[in-house]
Amino acid sequence: MTADPHGVAPIAEPAPADAGAPRRLRIRAEHVRDYGVLVAFAVLFIALSLGSAPFLSTGNLLNILYENAPLGIIACAVTLVV
Repeated sequence: MTADPHGVAPIAEPAPADAGAPRRLRIRAEHVRDYGVLVAFAVLFIALSLGSAPFLSTGNLLNILYENAPLGIIACAVTLVV
């Protein structure tokens, strides 16, 4: 261990009791709040792509993009105002 510039040695933290155990995936409320909309969008996109052949066409994806462009521009402006 090396000392910091103030002459104080760092304190070694004890190893957790389950250091060798595999980590489990834990879904917390923060994860649902932060990523729930993205997961829902991805699931809906995949379901519609598998359920309807024309949904995943270039023309349809461009149509969705063109229809939502004004809303995206307004959302960016509102974000700057807020």
